[in-house]
Parts: sequence; C-alpha cells; structure tokens
Amino acid sequence: MKVPLYAEAQEEILGLSRCPQGANTGLWYNKMCNKWKDTQAKPWTLNYADKEKRNKENQDSGKTLWIKTVTNGICGDANAIKITLERYVKLVRAAGGDVRVFKTTSRFVTGTGNEHPVENGFTWHHTLGTPFIPGSSVKGMMRCWAEQWWENTDRNGIVSELFGPRSSNQEKSAGNLIVFDALPIKPVWLEIEVMTPHYGTYYQSKENADQSNSGRQDNPPADWHSPIPIPFLTVASNQSFIFGLAPRGGADIDMDLAFGWLDEALSTLGAGAKTAAGYGCFEHIETIEIPKIEKRQQVKTPEPVQSLSAIRQEMEQDGYSDGNPQKFMSCLAKWLDRMDSSEASPEDRSEIANHLAEWYRANKLSDWDKPKKKNLEKVMRIKKALEGHK
Repeated sequence: MKVPLYAEAQEEILGLSRCPQGANTGLWYNKMCNKWKDTQAKPWTLNYADKEKRNKENQDSGKTLWIKTVTNGICGDANAIKITLERYVKLVRAAGGDVRVFKTTSRFVTGTGNEHPVENGFTWHHTLGTPFIPGSSVKGMMRCWAEQWWENTDRNGIVSELFGPRSSNQEKSAGNLIVFDALPIKPVWLEIEVMTPHYGTYYQSKENADQSNSGRQDNPPADWHSPIPIPFLTVASNQSFIFGLAPRGGADIDMDLAFGWLDEALSTLGAGAKTAAGYGCFEHIETIEIPKIEKRQQVKTPEPVQSLSAIRQEMEQDGYSDGNPQKFMSCLAKWLDRMDSSEASPEDRSEIANHLAEWYRANKLSDWDKPKKKNLEKVMRIKKALEGHK
C-alpha cells in the first residue's frame, strides 16, 4: 500500500512503533505518521473499522495509536535544552529584562487548530522538538488579563504603552515590552487526552457551511446523538517552562508590574487551548536552575597574569576577557595578521588561532557558526588556520 510518507524512508518509518530516541519529536509527530490503513470505504484513513467493532475488540483507532508513539516518555534532548536555556537567559538579561519559571498545574495543550492527520494539531519548537508557547500567545494572554481585570485609573494608557495601541495605524505599535517565547527547562512529559463532543452531526452539517439555519433544523443538537471520542496530545501537569520579559530599547517600565500580570494571567486565564475546560493553568515556582544559569553566564575571571603565555597576556591587554566584545574586536585585525604571518613560529600561530576561535565561540557564536558579510573573511581565516595546524 502506498502511504503519504517520504519514499526513501517509507520502509524504515513503517517499522517504527515509537518516536526514535534522540529524534526531533515535533518533526516525527507532524511528518512521519505511519498508522494509515487503506480501507474499501476510504484510502489513507486513521479511523479503523467501525466504532462498535473497535470497542468490542478493544482496539485503538489509528489516531490514538499515532499519539501514543510520543506519550509515556520524555520529549526533548536535555543537553540541547540546557544550552538553549543558557542562551535564552543571557539574551533576556542582556536586553535589561528578567525571567521567571512557571509549572503547569493542569494539562496543557496548544496549537490544536494546526492541520494534522489526527485532527488536532500541536505547537512544536522547530529546533528543540518540544512543546513551547510562542511569545505572541503569551503577550496576548497578558494583555487580555490587564485590559479586563487590572484595576487602575490609567489602565488603557499603560496597557497601550507596554503592548502597543490596538490600532496598527499609529506610529509606534509594538509597545515597550518584549515578550519572549516560553520554553521548557527540561525534557517534557506528554500524555494523551480525549474529548467527546456529542453534537458532531450538528457541527459538521454541510448546510451549516452557508451559515444558514437549514442544517441546524435538520440536525439539531440533541441527547440522542452519540459522543464521538477524539484523542489529542497534551503536556502533563507539573512541567516547568521559563518565561522572559524585557523592556524594548531600554524603555523605563515597571518589570514587577509586567511579571505580576504574567503571574495572574497564567494562574487565572491559562495559556494555550481549552482554557475554559481548565487546561493550561500555571503557577510560579522558585527554581534552582536560574541561579545556576546566572552563575554560568558571569564573565569568566581571567587567570592570574603570570600563569598566561606571553601571547595570551598581550591579548588580555587588548580586551580578550574584558566582557566588551567591541574592545577586542578593534584589535582583531592585528591578531589575524600575526596568525598568518610567516615570521611567527608555527606554535605561536596555532595558539593565536585557538584563542581567536575560543573568543568567537564565547562572544559571537552566531557569527562563528554562520558568518556573514564582514565577519565571513575573518572567521574563514581562523578556521583555515585551525585546519592547517591539526
């Protein structure tokens, strides 16, 4: 049977019963569904046989089977999450903001409106392959709470200042508050959940598509309709996520007020989908992860000068460990020339290349991994020198 999967990997994918360990769970869940059946009534279906027969034989539908390939196990690579978390905190605090950690007090789901074979989609972080909450969703939730429940005589003015005016025609519409994506601080536990709408015939009536009442009259919502179980994926309770807020362009805003709104919104409104049914509630927690991250992001104290080589001592004088990348960058051309100079010994050139590579990774990692324009030539010279001294 032909299935809607990548031809080169069909055989391998069809033989898997769970998401492979170390794989990107989001990519697997969205693209690799291997539970399709080809029935006489409908090709490529996840609804096996009829409901009564399935229940009698205690069989799961293809939708349930596919969701179970990612549940009852952790989602995400701990090391990748740790590295991303450190960069996240460093970025937020470099912008003058701060972070808070909240944990789910109920199951949480987001992205149910995304297209997916099991009918209800899910929102995944593209690189981590874990659930996350987009910053735009967090911002909308905070704004909703502040506009509806925050008691202040100048409420509308302050809300517009932080989140931007409702009208996009105004000159400044972004607002003075930057709201970052909410990311998990460790691998996430996923669980399967089921909703049972009773009035499927009423909602799915073709006549309702024209928004007329004819279909509603022919198929009114009634108690004699059978509930139709629909499985969907959720994040379990007691899962921790980090939220970041920062002032835009150094604006003078009350960060305690903003985090107060975030706390109230997460605990009362909830984040994600199905919040009216109790999903998506969070509570603020004190966590040991944040002090650890702060400690790792502090500028490394230089080694005693007498223990450094002559080259490293000179680099320190040029601002190598100063904490201000621009200071050492202004001397970079000098060190690149010395690194390539035929008058320097191979050992000195190798040492310079290694120090420069270390400096780039610590201060300009994105330029080192994906150099552009003015940094491209510099990075290529360093990498070429490293290769030449292996």
